[in-house]
Amino acid sequence: MIGTTISHYRLLSLLGSGGMGTVYEAEDEKLGRHVALKLLPRDVCHDRQALDRFEREARLASALNHPNICTVYEINEWEGEHYIALELLDGCRLKERIAGQPLRLASLLDLCLQITDALEVAHAKKVIHRDITPSNIFITERGQAKILDFGLAKLIHETRWQLEIGVGSSVPTTPCSSNLTTPGTTVGTVAYMSPEQARGEDLDARSDLFSFGAVMYEMATGRQAFCGNTWAVIFDAILNRHPVPPSRLNPELPPELDRIIARALEKDRDVRYQAICELRADLKRLKRDLDSASIAAQGQYPRLPVGQTGSSRPSLAARPADLPPTRRNVVRRLLQLIQFMYLAFYVAALAKLESIHSFGEMFLPGTGRGLPALVLVSAGVGIAIHLYLLSAVSFDHRELGEKFRRLFPFALPLDQLWALSPLLLVNQIGLGLAFAATAGLLYLPFSQRTLVRMAYPAER
Repeated sequence: MIGTTISHYRLLSLLGSGGMGTVYEAEDEKLGRHVALKLLPRDVCHDRQALDRFEREARLASALNHPNICTVYEINEWEGEHYIALELLDGCRLKERIAGQPLRLASLLDLCLQITDALEVAHAKKVIHRDITPSNIFITERGQAKILDFGLAKLIHETRWQLEIGVGSSVPTTPCSSNLTTPGTTVGTVAYMSPEQARGEDLDARSDLFSFGAVMYEMATGRQAFCGNTWAVIFDAILNRHPVPPSRLNPELPPELDRIIARALEKDRDVRYQAICELRADLKRLKRDLDSASIAAQGQYPRLPVGQTGSSRPSLAARPADLPPTRRNVVRRLLQLIQFMYLAFYVAALAKLESIHSFGEMFLPGTGRGLPALVLVSAGVGIAIHLYLLSAVSFDHRELGEKFRRLFPFALPLDQLWALSPLLLVNQIGLGLAFAATAGLLYLPFSQRTLVRMAYPAER
Protein backbone atom coordinates (compact mmCIF):
# COMPACT_ATOMS: atom_id res chain seq x y z
CA MET A 1 0.00 0.00 0.00
CA ILE A 2 3.03 2.28 0.16
CA GLY A 3 2.51 5.22 -2.21
CA THR A 4 -1.28 4.97 -2.26
CA THR A 5 -3.53 7.72 -0.99
CA ILE A 6 -6.31 7.26 1.54
CA SER A 7 -8.53 10.32 1.68
CA HIS A 8 -5.94 13.12 1.78
CA TYR A 9 -3.20 10.99 3.36
CA ARG A 10 -0.41 9.56 1.17
CA LEU A 11 1.20 6.47 2.69
CA LEU A 12 4.99 6.78 2.89
CA SER A 13 6.27 3.84 4.98
CA LEU A 14 5.13 1.04 7.28
CA LEU A 15 5.68 1.75 10.98
CA GLY A 16 4.19 -1.40 12.50
CA SER A 17 1.23 -3.71 12.71
CA GLY A 18 -0.80 -5.56 15.30
CA GLY A 19 -4.10 -7.21 16.00
CA MET A 20 -6.01 -3.92 15.94
CA GLY A 21 -4.46 -2.36 12.85
CA THR A 22 -1.52 -1.41 10.72
CA VAL A 23 0.26 1.91 11.24
CA TYR A 24 1.87 3.86 8.41
CA GLU A 25 3.78 7.09 8.23
CA ALA A 26 1.70 9.28 5.94
CA GLU A 27 1.71 12.80 4.58
CA ASP A 28 -1.34 14.96 5.15
CA GLU A 29 -1.63 16.58 1.73
CA LYS A 30 -4.02 19.25 3.01
CA LEU A 31 -1.88 20.53 5.86
CA GLY A 32 1.53 19.41 4.62
CA ARG A 33 2.45 17.53 7.79
CA HIS A 34 3.46 13.94 8.49
CA VAL A 35 1.17 11.81 10.64
CA ALA A 36 0.84 8.23 11.83
CA LEU A 37 -2.13 6.67 10.05
CA LYS A 38 -3.66 3.65 11.75
CA LEU A 39 -5.78 1.43 9.48
CA LEU A 40 -8.22 -1.18 10.68
CA PRO A 41 -7.56 -4.50 8.88
CA ARG A 42 -10.13 -5.17 6.15
CA ASP A 43 -10.85 -8.67 7.48
CA VAL A 44 -12.19 -7.21 10.75
CA CYS A 45 -13.99 -4.20 9.29
CA HIS A 46 -17.27 -6.11 9.52
CA ASP A 47 -16.64 -7.09 13.16
CA ARG A 48 -18.87 -4.73 15.15
CA GLN A 49 -16.83 -5.24 18.32
CA ALA A 50 -13.56 -4.43 16.55
CA LEU A 51 -15.08 -1.32 14.97
CA ASP A 52 -16.44 -0.18 18.32
CA ARG A 53 -13.04 -0.63 19.92
CA PHE A 54 -11.34 1.23 17.05
CA GLU A 55 -13.75 4.15 17.30
CA ARG A 56 -13.63 4.17 21.10
CA GLU A 57 -9.85 4.50 20.98
CA ALA A 58 -10.08 7.60 18.80
CA ARG A 59 -13.01 9.11 20.73
CA LEU A 60 -11.49 8.71 24.19
CA ALA A 61 -7.95 9.67 23.19
CA SER A 62 -9.10 12.78 21.34
CA ALA A 63 -10.97 13.93 24.45
CA LEU A 64 -7.72 13.95 26.43
CA ASN A 65 -5.66 17.00 25.61
CA HIS A 66 -2.28 16.47 27.29
CA PRO A 67 1.37 16.69 26.14
CA ASN A 68 2.01 13.14 27.41
CA ILE A 69 -0.89 11.56 25.50
CA CYS A 70 -0.56 10.88 21.77
CA THR A 71 -2.73 13.41 19.91
CA VAL A 72 -5.57 12.16 17.69
CA TYR A 73 -6.12 14.38 14.64
CA GLU A 74 -8.97 12.61 12.89
CA ILE A 75 -11.06 9.43 12.66
CA ASN A 76 -12.81 8.63 9.42
CA GLU A 77 -13.69 6.03 6.78
CA TRP A 78 -12.70 6.20 3.11
CA GLU A 79 -13.74 3.64 0.49
CA GLY A 80 -14.11 0.93 3.13
CA GLU A 81 -10.86 1.85 4.94
CA HIS A 82 -11.38 2.85 8.57
CA TYR A 83 -8.49 4.98 9.82
CA ILE A 84 -7.27 7.16 12.66
CA ALA A 85 -4.77 9.98 12.02
CA LEU A 86 -2.40 10.29 14.94
CA GLU A 87 0.54 12.43 15.98
CA LEU A 88 3.75 11.07 14.42
CA LEU A 89 6.41 10.41 17.06
CA ASP A 90 10.19 9.98 16.73
CA GLY A 91 11.84 7.73 19.30
CA CYS A 92 11.07 4.29 20.68
CA ARG A 93 8.62 2.49 22.91
CA LEU A 94 9.46 2.17 26.60
CA LYS A 95 9.82 -1.59 26.13
CA GLU A 96 12.67 -0.97 23.70
CA ARG A 97 14.22 1.63 25.98
CA ILE A 98 14.28 -0.83 28.90
CA ALA A 99 15.55 -3.76 26.78
CA GLY A 100 16.12 -5.95 29.83
CA GLN A 101 18.16 -3.31 31.70
CA PRO A 102 17.04 -0.94 34.50
CA LEU A 103 16.77 2.74 33.68
CA ARG A 104 18.85 5.33 35.49
CA LEU A 105 17.03 6.56 38.58
CA ALA A 106 16.81 10.18 37.39
CA SER A 107 15.38 9.11 34.02
CA LEU A 108 12.97 6.68 35.70
CA LEU A 109 11.54 9.33 38.01
CA ASP A 110 11.26 11.90 35.23
CA LEU A 111 9.35 9.50 32.95
CA CYS A 112 7.14 8.26 35.79
CA LEU A 113 6.14 11.81 36.70
CA GLN A 114 5.21 12.52 33.09
CA ILE A 115 3.15 9.32 32.79
CA THR A 116 1.34 9.86 36.10
CA ASP A 117 0.51 13.42 35.06
CA ALA A 118 -1.12 12.09 31.88
CA LEU A 119 -3.03 9.38 33.79
CA GLU A 120 -4.23 11.96 36.30
CA VAL A 121 -5.82 13.94 33.45
CA ALA A 122 -7.37 10.77 31.97
CA HIS A 123 -8.79 9.68 35.32
CA ALA A 124 -10.16 13.16 35.95
CA LYS A 125 -12.11 12.70 32.71
CA LYS A 126 -13.35 9.34 34.05
CA VAL A 127 -11.27 7.44 31.46
CA ILE A 128 -9.34 4.34 32.51
CA HIS A 129 -6.76 3.06 30.03
CA ARG A 130 -6.84 -0.66 31.07
CA ASP A 131 -3.71 -1.47 29.05
CA ILE A 132 -0.80 0.43 30.61
CA THR A 133 2.31 -1.48 29.48
CA PRO A 134 5.84 -0.54 28.35
CA SER A 135 4.70 -1.28 24.78
CA ASN A 136 1.96 1.36 25.05
CA ILE A 137 4.27 4.11 26.30
CA PHE A 138 6.41 5.90 23.73
CA ILE A 139 9.57 7.87 24.57
CA THR A 140 10.41 10.60 22.08
CA GLU A 141 13.96 11.54 21.16
CA ARG A 142 13.66 14.52 23.51
CA GLY A 143 12.75 12.26 26.45
CA GLN A 144 9.03 13.01 26.48
CA ALA A 145 6.71 10.15 27.44
CA LYS A 146 3.53 9.59 25.40
CA ILE A 147 0.74 7.17 26.31
CA LEU A 148 -0.52 5.27 23.26
CA ASP A 149 -3.33 2.90 22.32
CA PHE A 150 -6.60 3.70 24.04
CA GLY A 151 -8.18 0.71 22.27
CA LEU A 152 -9.09 -0.93 25.60
CA ALA A 153 -9.94 2.31 27.38
CA LYS A 154 -13.39 2.79 28.89
CA LEU A 155 -15.29 5.38 30.84
CA ILE A 156 -15.48 4.45 34.51
CA HIS A 157 -19.29 4.58 34.50
CA GLU A 158 -19.60 2.03 31.67
CA THR A 159 -21.11 -1.32 32.44
CA ARG A 160 -19.34 -4.46 33.61
CA TRP A 161 -16.88 -5.65 30.98
CA GLN A 162 -15.55 -8.94 29.74
CA LEU A 163 -11.83 -9.67 29.87
CA GLU A 164 -10.40 -8.62 26.51
CA ILE A 165 -7.26 -10.19 25.10
CA GLY A 166 -6.47 -9.43 21.46
CA VAL A 167 -9.60 -8.69 19.46
CA GLY A 168 -11.97 -11.19 21.05
CA SER A 169 -13.61 -11.01 24.44
CA SER A 170 -13.13 -14.56 25.65
CA VAL A 171 -10.01 -15.87 27.36
CA PRO A 172 -8.43 -18.67 25.32
CA THR A 173 -7.25 -21.75 27.15
CA THR A 174 -3.92 -21.85 25.32
CA PRO A 175 -1.53 -18.99 24.55
CA CYS A 176 -2.15 -17.19 21.30
CA SER A 177 0.74 -16.52 18.95
CA SER A 178 0.46 -12.75 19.17
CA ASN A 179 1.10 -12.66 22.91
CA LEU A 180 2.84 -15.88 23.90
CA THR A 181 4.46 -18.32 21.57
CA THR A 182 7.04 -20.68 23.00
CA PRO A 183 8.18 -21.26 26.60
CA GLY A 184 10.39 -18.41 27.78
CA THR A 185 8.72 -15.75 25.60
CA THR A 186 7.42 -12.73 27.44
CA VAL A 187 3.71 -12.08 27.56
CA GLY A 188 2.48 -8.67 26.51
CA THR A 189 -0.66 -7.20 28.04
CA VAL A 190 -1.45 -10.11 30.35
CA ALA A 191 1.60 -9.57 32.57
CA TYR A 192 0.44 -6.05 33.45
CA MET A 193 -3.20 -6.76 34.35
CA SER A 194 -4.45 -5.89 37.81
CA PRO A 195 -5.85 -8.70 39.99
CA GLU A 196 -9.39 -7.39 39.56
CA GLN A 197 -8.85 -7.20 35.79
CA ALA A 198 -7.62 -10.80 35.73
CA ARG A 199 -10.73 -11.87 37.67
CA GLY A 200 -13.05 -10.03 35.24
CA GLU A 201 -14.42 -7.70 37.92
CA ASP A 202 -15.63 -4.13 37.55
CA LEU A 203 -12.73 -1.76 37.15
CA ASP A 204 -11.92 1.71 38.34
CA ALA A 205 -8.86 3.95 38.11
CA ARG A 206 -6.99 1.84 40.67
CA SER A 207 -6.56 -0.86 38.02
CA ASP A 208 -4.36 1.51 36.01
CA LEU A 209 -2.32 2.17 39.15
CA PHE A 210 -1.51 -1.53 39.50
CA SER A 211 -0.56 -1.79 35.82
CA PHE A 212 1.63 1.28 36.14
CA GLY A 213 3.24 -0.25 39.25
CA ALA A 214 4.21 -3.25 37.10
CA VAL A 215 5.65 -0.85 34.52
CA MET A 216 7.64 1.01 37.20
CA TYR A 217 8.96 -2.33 38.47
CA GLU A 218 10.25 -3.18 34.99
CA MET A 219 11.77 0.28 34.57
CA ALA A 220 13.57 -0.11 37.91
CA THR A 221 14.83 -3.68 37.45
CA GLY A 222 14.76 -4.51 33.74
CA ARG A 223 12.51 -7.50 34.59
CA GLN A 224 8.76 -8.03 34.56
CA ALA A 225 7.11 -8.12 37.97
CA PHE A 226 4.95 -11.10 36.93
CA CYS A 227 6.19 -13.55 34.33
CA GLY A 228 5.74 -17.17 33.31
CA ASN A 229 5.47 -19.54 30.38
CA THR A 230 1.66 -19.62 30.26
CA TRP A 231 -1.20 -17.30 31.08
CA ALA A 232 -2.18 -19.56 33.97
CA VAL A 233 1.22 -19.12 35.62
CA ILE A 234 1.12 -15.35 35.12
CA PHE A 235 -2.43 -15.04 36.45
CA ASP A 236 -1.40 -17.03 39.52
CA ALA A 237 1.54 -14.67 40.10
CA ILE A 238 -0.65 -11.59 39.70
CA LEU A 239 -3.31 -12.94 42.06
CA ASN A 240 -1.21 -14.69 44.71
CA ARG A 241 2.49 -13.85 44.59
CA HIS A 242 4.57 -10.80 45.45
CA PRO A 243 7.52 -9.89 43.24
CA VAL A 244 11.06 -9.64 44.61
CA PRO A 245 11.69 -6.11 45.99
CA PRO A 246 13.26 -4.03 43.20
CA SER A 247 16.30 -3.05 45.31
CA ARG A 248 17.22 -6.74 45.59
CA LEU A 249 17.66 -6.79 41.82
CA ASN A 250 19.05 -3.25 41.52
CA PRO A 251 20.96 -2.15 44.67
CA GLU A 252 21.24 1.41 43.33
CA LEU A 253 17.56 2.06 44.13
CA PRO A 254 16.51 3.97 47.28
CA PRO A 255 14.29 2.06 49.75
CA GLU A 256 11.52 4.65 49.27
CA LEU A 257 11.09 3.58 45.63
CA ASP A 258 10.62 -0.01 46.86
CA ARG A 259 7.81 1.21 49.10
CA ILE A 260 6.12 3.20 46.32
CA ILE A 261 6.20 0.29 43.87
CA ALA A 262 5.04 -2.20 46.53
CA ARG A 263 2.04 -0.03 47.40
CA ALA A 264 1.11 0.36 43.73
CA LEU A 265 1.25 -3.45 43.36
CA GLU A 266 -0.97 -4.26 46.33
CA LYS A 267 -3.34 -7.11 45.42
CA ASP A 268 -6.20 -5.53 47.39
CA ARG A 269 -7.18 -2.32 45.61
CA ASP A 270 -8.50 -0.87 48.88
CA VAL A 271 -4.92 -1.00 50.24
CA ARG A 272 -3.35 0.21 46.99
CA TYR A 273 -2.94 3.90 46.13
CA GLN A 274 -6.49 5.22 45.84
CA ALA A 275 -5.71 7.84 43.21
CA ILE A 276 -2.90 8.48 40.77
CA CYS A 277 -2.29 11.88 42.40
CA GLU A 278 -1.19 10.09 45.61
CA LEU A 279 1.38 8.03 43.71
CA ARG A 280 2.54 11.11 41.82
CA ALA A 281 2.96 13.03 45.10
CA ASP A 282 5.19 10.27 46.52
CA LEU A 283 7.30 10.24 43.35
CA LYS A 284 7.68 14.04 43.47
CA ARG A 285 8.64 13.85 47.14
CA LEU A 286 11.27 11.20 46.41
CA LYS A 287 12.69 13.25 43.54
CA ARG A 288 12.80 16.36 45.72
CA ASP A 289 14.66 14.54 48.50
CA LEU A 290 17.18 13.08 46.06
CA ASP A 291 17.73 16.50 44.46
CA SER A 292 18.11 18.11 47.89
CA ALA A 293 20.64 15.47 48.90
CA SER A 294 22.65 16.10 45.76
CA ILE A 295 22.67 19.86 46.38
CA ALA A 296 23.60 19.38 50.04
CA ALA A 297 26.44 17.00 49.17
CA GLN A 298 27.97 19.66 46.92
CA GLY A 299 27.43 22.44 49.47
CA GLN A 300 25.24 24.30 46.99
CA TYR A 301 22.07 25.16 48.86
CA PRO A 302 19.96 27.62 46.89
CA ARG A 303 19.69 31.07 48.31
CA LEU A 304 16.93 31.22 50.90
CA PRO A 305 14.02 33.59 50.32
CA VAL A 306 13.55 36.50 52.70
CA GLY A 307 11.97 35.31 55.93
CA GLN A 308 12.92 31.65 55.42
CA THR A 309 15.28 30.24 58.03
CA GLY A 310 17.98 27.64 57.61
CA SER A 311 15.76 25.11 59.36
CA SER A 312 13.40 25.33 56.37
CA ARG A 313 15.96 23.65 54.16
CA PRO A 314 15.15 20.12 53.05
CA SER A 315 15.74 17.68 55.87
CA LEU A 316 18.89 15.60 55.49
CA ALA A 317 17.72 13.07 58.03
CA ALA A 318 15.68 11.20 55.45
CA ARG A 319 17.95 11.72 52.47
CA PRO A 320 20.34 9.10 51.12
CA ALA A 321 24.10 9.63 51.26
CA ASP A 322 25.88 11.09 48.27
CA LEU A 323 27.85 7.90 47.67
CA PRO A 324 26.34 5.31 45.30
CA PRO A 325 24.57 2.65 47.41
CA THR A 326 27.05 -0.11 46.56
CA ARG A 327 30.10 1.96 47.57
CA ARG A 328 28.30 3.27 50.62
CA ASN A 329 27.57 -0.27 51.79
CA VAL A 330 31.30 -1.10 51.54
CA VAL A 331 32.12 1.95 53.68
CA ARG A 332 29.53 0.90 56.25
CA ARG A 333 31.03 -2.61 56.42
CA LEU A 334 34.47 -1.10 57.07
CA LEU A 335 33.03 1.05 59.85
CA GLN A 336 31.43 -2.03 61.42
CA LEU A 337 34.76 -3.87 61.22
CA ILE A 338 36.54 -1.00 63.00
CA GLN A 339 33.98 -1.07 65.83
CA PHE A 340 34.41 -4.84 66.21
CA MET A 341 38.21 -4.34 66.38
CA TYR A 342 37.90 -1.74 69.14
CA LEU A 343 35.42 -3.86 71.09
CA ALA A 344 37.68 -6.92 70.84
CA PHE A 345 40.62 -4.75 71.97
CA TYR A 346 38.78 -3.49 75.05
CA VAL A 347 37.40 -6.91 75.99
CA ALA A 348 40.87 -8.47 75.70
CA ALA A 349 42.22 -5.76 78.02
CA LEU A 350 39.52 -6.48 80.60
CA ALA A 351 40.36 -10.17 80.43
CA LYS A 352 43.99 -9.30 81.32
CA LEU A 353 43.25 -7.09 84.34
CA GLU A 354 45.26 -9.40 86.59
CA SER A 355 48.27 -9.13 84.31
CA ILE A 356 47.86 -5.35 84.18
CA HIS A 357 47.87 -5.30 88.01
CA SER A 358 51.14 -7.26 88.06
CA PHE A 359 52.61 -5.04 85.33
CA GLY A 360 51.77 -1.91 87.33
CA GLU A 361 53.39 -3.25 90.53
CA MET A 362 56.50 -4.28 88.58
CA PHE A 363 57.18 -1.17 86.52
CA LEU A 364 55.16 1.54 88.32
CA PRO A 365 55.32 0.77 92.06
CA GLY A 366 52.35 2.11 93.96
CA THR A 367 50.00 2.03 90.92
CA GLY A 368 49.13 -1.65 91.14
CA ARG A 369 45.53 -0.89 92.07
CA GLY A 370 45.12 2.44 90.31
CA LEU A 371 46.18 1.23 86.86
CA PRO A 372 43.58 -1.60 86.65
CA ALA A 373 40.90 0.86 87.84
CA LEU A 374 41.90 3.33 85.11
CA VAL A 375 41.83 0.54 82.53
CA LEU A 376 38.44 -0.63 83.78
CA VAL A 377 36.86 2.85 83.57
CA SER A 378 38.38 3.76 80.19
CA ALA A 379 37.46 0.37 78.72
CA GLY A 380 33.89 0.74 79.97
CA VAL A 381 33.56 4.16 78.33
CA GLY A 382 35.22 2.91 75.14
CA ILE A 383 32.95 -0.12 74.92
CA ALA A 384 29.87 2.11 75.33
CA ILE A 385 31.04 4.51 72.60
CA HIS A 386 31.88 1.81 70.07
CA LEU A 387 28.74 -0.21 70.82
CA TYR A 388 26.76 2.95 70.04
CA LEU A 389 28.69 3.49 66.79
CA LEU A 390 28.26 -0.17 65.82
CA SER A 391 24.50 -0.08 66.35
CA ALA A 392 24.16 3.28 64.56
CA VAL A 393 26.04 1.99 61.50
CA SER A 394 24.23 -1.37 61.52
CA PHE A 395 20.80 0.30 61.62
CA ASP A 396 21.94 3.03 59.20
CA HIS A 397 21.11 5.95 61.52
CA ARG A 398 20.99 8.88 59.08
CA GLU A 399 22.10 11.49 61.64
CA LEU A 400 25.25 9.57 62.56
CA GLY A 401 27.46 12.12 60.76
CA GLU A 402 26.30 14.94 63.05
CA LYS A 403 26.35 12.73 66.16
CA PHE A 404 29.88 11.50 65.41
CA ARG A 405 31.13 15.07 64.89
CA ARG A 406 30.06 15.87 68.46
CA LEU A 407 31.35 12.58 69.89
CA PHE A 408 34.75 12.57 68.17
CA PRO A 409 36.55 15.03 70.55
CA PHE A 410 35.69 12.74 73.49
CA ALA A 411 36.45 9.45 71.76
CA LEU A 412 39.75 10.60 70.22
CA PRO A 413 41.81 11.01 73.46
CA LEU A 414 40.55 7.69 74.75
CA ASP A 415 41.36 5.82 71.53
CA GLN A 416 44.76 7.55 71.25
CA LEU A 417 45.61 6.56 74.83
CA TRP A 418 44.78 2.95 74.12
CA ALA A 419 46.81 3.14 70.91
CA LEU A 420 49.95 3.24 73.07
CA SER A 421 49.21 -0.13 74.65
CA PRO A 422 51.27 -2.20 72.11
CA LEU A 423 54.37 -0.51 73.55
CA LEU A 424 53.72 -2.48 76.75
CA LEU A 425 54.27 -5.67 74.76
CA VAL A 426 57.73 -4.80 73.41
CA ASN A 427 59.31 -7.81 75.11
CA GLN A 428 56.76 -10.19 73.58
CA ILE A 429 56.36 -8.83 70.01
CA GLY A 430 59.52 -6.81 69.45
CA LEU A 431 60.12 -3.08 69.17
CA GLY A 432 59.41 -2.78 65.42
CA LEU A 433 56.06 -4.55 65.53
CA ALA A 434 55.05 -2.65 68.66
CA PHE A 435 55.73 0.71 66.97
CA ALA A 436 53.93 -0.37 63.79
CA ALA A 437 50.87 -1.45 65.78
CA THR A 438 50.90 1.81 67.73
CA ALA A 439 51.13 3.88 64.54
CA GLY A 440 48.19 1.98 63.04
CA LEU A 441 46.06 2.45 66.14
CA LEU A 442 46.95 6.16 66.30
CA TYR A 443 45.76 6.60 62.71
CA LEU A 444 42.61 4.45 63.07
CA PRO A 445 40.34 7.13 64.69
CA PHE A 446 41.05 9.55 61.82
CA SER A 447 40.39 6.84 59.24
CA GLN A 448 37.13 6.12 61.04
CA ARG A 449 36.19 9.81 60.90
CA THR A 450 36.83 9.92 57.14
CA LEU A 451 34.64 6.86 56.56
CA VAL A 452 31.81 8.33 58.65
CA ARG A 453 31.95 11.56 56.65
CA MET A 454 31.79 9.58 53.40
CA ALA A 455 28.76 7.50 54.41
CA TYR A 456 26.96 10.10 56.57
CA PRO A 457 27.85 13.63 55.38
CA ALA A 458 26.63 16.12 57.98
CA GLU A 459 24.63 19.24 57.11
CA ARG A 460 26.82 22.17 56.09
